Amino acid sequence: MINKLYIFLTLCISVSLLSCGTDDSLVELGDKDGVEVMPDVEIDLSSSQESKLLDESGLFSESQFGKVKILDTLFLSIHSSVQDGFALMFKFDSVNKKVLKTYVFDRNSDGELIQKNAFNGILLGKDTLVYDYPRLMMRFVERYGKGDLYSYNCWFGFDRNIDKYVFDHCISINKTYEDRRNSLDVYFSEVESIEDQLMTDKQVLSVLEENNYLN
Repeated sequence: MINKLYIFLTLCISVSLLSCGTDDSLVELGDKDGVEVMPDVEIDLSSSQESKLLDESGLFSESQFGKVKILDTLFLSIHSSVQDGFALMFKFDSVNKKVLKTYVFDRNSDGELIQKNAFNGILLGKDTLVYDYPRLMMRFVERYGKGDLYSYNCWFGFDRNIDKYVFDHCISINKTYEDRRNSLDVYFSEVESIEDQLMTDKQVLSVLEENNYLN
C-alpha cells in the first residue's frame, strides 16, 4: 500500500517548487514535534526574489515572531507567477525552538499582498492540472498517546466565496509508533467506499480544527 500511495502522490502532486535553500526531504518526519521536513541550514535571503516577497509579507516583523533565525523557505506559486500569489512553507528558529508553518498569500485588486491562510502543517505540493488557485496538498501531524504520531495527507481547495483555501479531502493517514521505529498506512481513500471517505473526511477535519492546525 505504501508504494501505491507514493505512486499516487507522484502523479498528482507537483514538487517542482521555487525555493531558496534545500528541498530534498520534503516529506520526512524527523524532529520531536513531528514536523521536521527541511534540514537545519541557515540561508541568506539578502538579495533574492523570495527575500523581497518575505519582506512584503511582513511575516518576520519582530512584533509578530520576535527575533528569529530563518532556517529554510519553500515557495509554490498559486498563479502563473509566484509574484502574483504563493504558498510559503518556512522553518525558523525562535528562542531555540524550531517552528514550521505554511502560509498562503494572494494579491488584491490594488496589488497588495494579503495573507489568506495560516497552517500548522507541511506543504507537499499542488494539483498540476490547475494553474489558477490549484488545490494544495498538506500534511498535518497529530501526537496521540505515548509517542504515537498520525500523519494526515489532505487536499485543500480555494473557496472564492470566502476567499481562502479550505479543507477538501483526506487521501491518506499514516501511523508511526514504537518510538517511531515502525509505521503503517491506516487509511487510503482510493480503496474506500464513498461513505467511508465522507466519514473520514469529517473526522479528519474535526481533528485539524480541534488542534488549531487551520486558519
